[in-house]
Amino acid sequence: MIEIKAKILAIILVVFLTSKLVFSQEDYILKNFKIYINIDSRGNIHVIENLTYKFNVESNGVTRSIYIKDPSNIDNLKVYEIYPQKKELQVEVFNKTSSFDFRIYDKFKYETKVLRVEYDLKNFIKFYEDTSEFLLKIFDKNNKNVIENLTIYIFLPEESNFKNIKAYQHGYLYKNIKIKDNRIIYNIGKFPFNTGLELRILLPNNFFYVNDNLKKKLYVYDKFLKEEKNLDIEINKKKSNIKLFNNIGIYSLGIEILLILILYSKLYFNRKYNLPRNYYSKLPNDCTPAVVSCLVKYKKINLKDMIITLVDLVRKKYISIEIINNKKDYKFEIIKENIDELKNHEKHLINWIFYSIGHGKIIYLSEIKRYNQSRQNFNKFKKYYSIWKNKVIEECELYGYFIKNKIFLNYIVIILGLIKLILGSLGLYLCSQYLKMGSIAYILSSAILFLYIITIKRSIIGHIEYKKWKNFKKFLLNFRNKKVINLNNKHIWEKYIVYSFCLNIYKDILYRFKSIIELKECNYLKLIDNKEFVNSIIEAFKLNDLNGKIFKNK
Repeated sequence: MIEIKAKILAIILVVFLTSKLVFSQEDYILKNFKIYINIDSRGNIHVIENLTYKFNVESNGVTRSIYIKDPSNIDNLKVYEIYPQKKELQVEVFNKTSSFDFRIYDKFKYETKVLRVEYDLKNFIKFYEDTSEFLLKIFDKNNKNVIENLTIYIFLPEESNFKNIKAYQHGYLYKNIKIKDNRIIYNIGKFPFNTGLELRILLPNNFFYVNDNLKKKLYVYDKFLKEEKNLDIEINKKKSNIKLFNNIGIYSLGIEILLILILYSKLYFNRKYNLPRNYYSKLPNDCTPAVVSCLVKYKKINLKDMIITLVDLVRKKYISIEIINNKKDYKFEIIKENIDELKNHEKHLINWIFYSIGHGKIIYLSEIKRYNQSRQNFNKFKKYYSIWKNKVIEECELYGYFIKNKIFLNYIVIILGLIKLILGSLGLYLCSQYLKMGSIAYILSSAILFLYIITIKRSIIGHIEYKKWKNFKKFLLNFRNKKVINLNNKHIWEKYIVYSFCLNIYKDILYRFKSIIELKECNYLKLIDNKEFVNSIIEAFKLNDLNGKIFKNK
C-alpha cells in the first residue's frame, strides 16, 4: 500500500514539474531593460526607457506601466521603435488610477525589437527642510515578466556638489548601487517576476533651485536614515533565512544522493562478490516455497502460495490429497501427526484446515465448501488466511530478508518527502526569485525519498538471496540434460519443481519434464496444474472473493 502511495506521489511530482515548465512560458522575453533618468535643478525628471523584447508569438502590442501616485504629472509620453526600424508607435492609455498603464501598438512577430519610451514627470522631487527625496517605483509585486538584464542610470544636475548622496533600493533584496560623479547606477542584472522594485535617493537641498514655499516644513532626514537602517536589518534577516532555506535544501539533497549511491553500490558489490556464478544448481536456501514467494514478490502473497504450500506438505509427506468420487471431491488427510519441525505458517495451515474447519485428521473439500456457505464462517476464513500471510512475512523477517521497521520507516520517509515537496512547491510558486535553487533541491530530494520507498525493499541479505533465487530460476529454465534425472536424485527434482511454482515458471518446467518416467509418478505435482482441482479449491474456499483469479491459464 505504501509503495502504491509512493508511486502516486512520484507521478504527481512529474506532473507538477512538467506543468511548471509548460505554463511558465511567456509571449515574450524582456532581454534588456535600460532606464535613463535625468533630474533637473527644478525637481523635474525626464525618463528614457530602452526595452529589448524577444517575441515568441505573434502579437499586436505590449503593455507598460508607470507607477506614480499622481498620473497627471506625466507629460510628453512618446514611444518609438529604434530597432530594426525607426518609427514612432501608437499608444493608448487605459488606466490612470493606482498606476499609469498604456498599451503600445505594433505588429510583433517572432523577432527581436528594441522600443524606446520617453516621458516627463513634473515636480517629482519632494523637498523638505533638511533634504530632498527622489522616490520612484519601477515595478510592483505583480510584475509578470523576468528581465534578463536591468540597469538604471540616474543623472544629477551638472552643477551640483555630489557629496552626501544616499541611494537605497526597496523590494528586490540584492543590491549593486554605485555613485560616480553625477551618476547613480543601479546595476540590477537579472530581475525576477513577482518582485517589486523602488528607488529612493536622498539629495542635499543645494542641488535644486526652488522656492521655500515648495518645501514641506518638516525635518525628515534622520527619520529616513532610521527607516533605511531598519529596512537593511530586515533585508539581512530575509537574506539569512533565504540562505538557510537554500542551504538546507542543497545539503540535504547532496546527503541523500550520497547515501543512495553508497546503498546501491553496497548492494551491487555484495551481489558481485557473493554471487560469482551465473546459476545455482541447488536450492539457495532451505526455506519454504511461501517464503521464497514472499521474498521474490516482496510480501505480495496470495492464495496461489497457500495452494503451493499444501502441495509442498504433500511432498514432505505430512498430508496427502486424494481424488475421490470420480474427480468430484478431494480428500485431505494428515499422514504425519508430529509437525514440530515445520515452520509456523505451515503449522498454522494444517491446524486451520484440519482442526478449525475440520475436526480430525481427514477433511473433504466438499466439507470446506459447506463450511464457507455462511458469511460468519467466511469472515473467520479471511481472518485465518490473514494470520497465515502474516506468519509467512514474519518467517521472511526472521531470515533477515526485509529491512526492520520498514513500514514505520516508509511512513517517516513519505512524511518527510511530502514536507520537502510542499516546501519546494511553495518556494517555486511564491518566491522563486530567491528560493529557486533551494526549492528545486527540495523537490529533487523528495523525489529521491519516494524513489527509496519504491526501489529499496529488501535488506542486503534479502537482495543477495533474491539474486540467488533469480539465478536458480535461470538454472531451471536453461536446464537441458534430462538424462541426469534418475531414481537416486528424483526427490531433489520433485523439490525443484515445487519451487518452480513460486518462481512462476511451473508451466515451462512441467511441460519440459512430463516425458521423464521418474517424475510421472508424482501425481501431486500435477494437482496444481489441474484446472478441475484449482477450480474446486477456488470454489470451496471462495478464493475469488479474496484475491481474484489465482492462476493465468496459458
